[in-house]
Amino acid sequence: MTPTTLAVRLLRTLRTPARLGPAFLLALLVAAPAAHAQAGTIAGVVVDEDLGESLIGVNVLVEELGTGAATGLDGDYRIAGVPAGTYTLVVSYLGYNTQRITGVAVTSGTTKVDVALTEETLELEGEVVVEARALLNNEAGLLRQRQRSAALSDAVSAETIARAGASTAADALQKVPGASVVGGNTIVVRGLSDRYLNTQLNGATLPSADPEKQAAPLDLFPSGLLDNIVTSKSFTVDKPGTFTGGGVNISTRSFPERLTAQFSSSVGFNTTVEPGSELLLFDGGGVGFFGNPSGSLAMPGIVAGLGPRDISSAPREERAAITNAFSSTFAPQAQSVPVNASYSGSLGNQTTLFGRPFGFLFGANWSASTDGYTGGVNSEFGGTSTTITRDYLLDTRLGEEEVLFGGLANLNYRLTDRNELGLNVLYNKNATSTAVFQSGLFTDGTLQESDNVYEGRSLLYTERALFSSQLRGKHALNARGLRAEWNAAYSRTTLDEPDYRVFQNEIDRSDPASGDADYLIRTSAYDAPSRTYRNLGEDGASGALDVEIPAGTLAGRSVQLKVGGAADVRSRSFRERSFVYPVGTTGQRFLDEFDGDVNALVANAADLGLFVDEQTDLDADYDGTLNIYAGYGQVDVALTRPLRFVGGLRYEYTDLSVTSPNGAFRSGRTEGGYTAGGLGEALLPAASLVYAVGDNMNLRAAYGKTLARPSFREVAPRAVFSLAERYTINGNPDVRQSKIHNADLRWEWFTRPGEILAVSGFYKRFTDPIELTFLAGNNQFQPNNLGDADLYGLEVEARRRLDFLPGRLGNLQVGGNLSLVNAEVELLDFDKVARGECTLEQADAGACPASTRPLQGQSPYVVNLDLGYSDRERGTNVSLFYNVFGRRLFAVSQGVVPDLYEESRATLDLTASQDVWRGFSVKLSAKNLLGASYQLVHRDEDTGAEYLRRAYDLGRAFSFGVSYSL
Repeated sequence: MTPTTLAVRLLRTLRTPARLGPAFLLALLVAAPAAHAQAGTIAGVVVDEDLGESLIGVNVLVEELGTGAATGLDGDYRIAGVPAGTYTLVVSYLGYNTQRITGVAVTSGTTKVDVALTEETLELEGEVVVEARALLNNEAGLLRQRQRSAALSDAVSAETIARAGASTAADALQKVPGASVVGGNTIVVRGLSDRYLNTQLNGATLPSADPEKQAAPLDLFPSGLLDNIVTSKSFTVDKPGTFTGGGVNISTRSFPERLTAQFSSSVGFNTTVEPGSELLLFDGGGVGFFGNPSGSLAMPGIVAGLGPRDISSAPREERAAITNAFSSTFAPQAQSVPVNASYSGSLGNQTTLFGRPFGFLFGANWSASTDGYTGGVNSEFGGTSTTITRDYLLDTRLGEEEVLFGGLANLNYRLTDRNELGLNVLYNKNATSTAVFQSGLFTDGTLQESDNVYEGRSLLYTERALFSSQLRGKHALNARGLRAEWNAAYSRTTLDEPDYRVFQNEIDRSDPASGDADYLIRTSAYDAPSRTYRNLGEDGASGALDVEIPAGTLAGRSVQLKVGGAADVRSRSFRERSFVYPVGTTGQRFLDEFDGDVNALVANAADLGLFVDEQTDLDADYDGTLNIYAGYGQVDVALTRPLRFVGGLRYEYTDLSVTSPNGAFRSGRTEGGYTAGGLGEALLPAASLVYAVGDNMNLRAAYGKTLARPSFREVAPRAVFSLAERYTINGNPDVRQSKIHNADLRWEWFTRPGEILAVSGFYKRFTDPIELTFLAGNNQFQPNNLGDADLYGLEVEARRRLDFLPGRLGNLQVGGNLSLVNAEVELLDFDKVARGECTLEQADAGACPASTRPLQGQSPYVVNLDLGYSDRERGTNVSLFYNVFGRRLFAVSQGVVPDLYEESRATLDLTASQDVWRGFSVKLSAKNLLGASYQLVHRDEDTGAEYLRRAYDLGRAFSFGVSYSL
């Protein structure tokens, strides 16, 4: 048995997580000598030098050995079993000049040689001799891809992700020009919210696992499983029409060209919750190792079998049994904070199956963290047109436990040199347990006595999961460039929130002389104690076919046609049941201070009959369907040698509807439910010009029309309350689809491999943008269409190696990007009246003055800067990353309280890694070194007055890790 075979068998013996680290590492150590003892491999990609397109069927011959290989569908070739030495490669293809590459040095492992062939001309003798060139690194490879792309694009490679110390795809995307992160998992591009972002995994659209978001939560994708992330910023008709801020395609790692294995482990902490300190956590609702598998949060069986609202009609003895069947814990418990930890591993190789190339990659990850804060602030404001008053001021403590784990399997099989199949299976799960305690004063005496102390407690366990499977194929149908690509995908996303518990009360010290305090619940000011069970499931099936057709020549230049179609069908089911402990409306008192046991409250107030009761809102449940069908045609033509035109038309048909499983929604409409407005058929044109100013410089211009659809959640007429944020989010069945015209202009100069200087300008015209609005009177948020908008922006990007500096300073590299955005909404008359900028009489007469405000979710500026040091000889890498975004409108106010803004926040991250011995390396990471905090502020743009609504410390995060790579 060879060492490699032994390594693989060791890996197959893995059965439990506890054995993952040692067994994986042992397998790697066994396999390492085998890898070093093998003969070498020559591999690379062959492309057309002018067009940058890959060439299929090119012959690559090792002259001294008389052996070689032909390039495949992506222009890639691989010649294995080459003894150590120096060789000459002969690369030949009909219609192109043969190229002889001398001095190709082969050792153990893989020697990369990429080749660019020129078309055969009379002036040349048909053969070109060059010296072997070193492989460009991954970042440089992505820049080459950007240079020849039809669309404006930005990208982050695995190399940059590793340098940045990014733990998830969300972290990695912060390095993209114009990108910033909202809520730790959602990306904002060019100042636009997540609804304007289309997210794909290996080319297939990803559904969202968050009912409140449009885009897929990117914190579900660990960075160790990523190959690159490409963000396209101009629309081409072969992409989905929901493409305004950008389209993000996450590419998972493909199979390698030789046996590779990797294992890493790290520990860390956040300064807000240092290990060993005490933090309020959800006792009994912990995340465990793989979530909460014990079932302790499941709805009691005696309740699950009952229909909504059957409890109130049950006999007294049965109601008592139902009440006691629920967990009685309603308050967070102080617990010691553990150390954060993470583990990841992967194994991949390329071999043969039935004599044909077969590649595989398997990866797994697991991480656990504890986070939170004390000293957080929550406020709510009201008032009149002349006076703003604070209704309450609360001190907030929050504790959160999180587990993220998942796995990836990538299989690729080359049936022939012109036909390839691939299978990708991905599963990720995120479990979060959150505990909140708030205390403070209601400062508005109209609610209750001003010297009463308010207390609020909530316990929430959330589990999000995403399963995705994709089967794809690539086929070269003839030698003249006729190609077809297809994919078929199935996805399943789930969200489970079992037993969300909320308990609110007051402490009445109105008679301080007695030293006594009365504990009471006043439902005229807040809700009675409650518990809610929510679950969501969404299934999606999609398929796409793209065919590239060589259509001859135009004035001696090639013309390529591309046609295709796609279908995306999704169905969602949401269910919710709510239970309360009714305590009346005038303020019911209980004798003892609340210690977290709701059953003790029931016992102490038995005369009130405090049995649990069900108050499920029949409007809460909904079923949704989304059907999207599309077809397109695109032409790609070289008008002249330096000028390229890409243009086409996309047709999309969309149907989105929400229905009630309980019959008609009680809040209105017919039994047919709600259908989102402005959908149906849409024609989406796109066109771009790419002018090659030189071999490494482009000037681009692009136009495209795109869409932004409302989500299931935004159309469904239901409300969700969060104690931590202290607001309710409502759906709006009348919200309409947005239509956007996009124009882009970019100059880009690829000065050297891995370097770039680019300047971009862009304009967007929005019809019916969907914006989050705030109703101060009832503290509710809701999506609305409030007026058309114009957006103007400028982006500058630069990346440069400093190898002209003396000594080791030449290992430095710098990069950065700046985005400046101005987006204004033309206010409608009713909005001006609500904001006090116009009277009803003026509105009726059409005499309201013109008025604008910022577009909701838009950041006026985003800055990313990085400084890196990379010494390949010593294996030393140090990187410093800085990110800052400008204040952005969080929600539009439709009352007297000013608009709500998320304040600007700057972060500074430092990572350092050092190779120590034969594949082992250590890594240090420090994030948010500037100690930025999160703040939501009501801001009056006219007077500059600010009213702090929510704030908390994000802390500084530190970690130390060890990894081994084969």
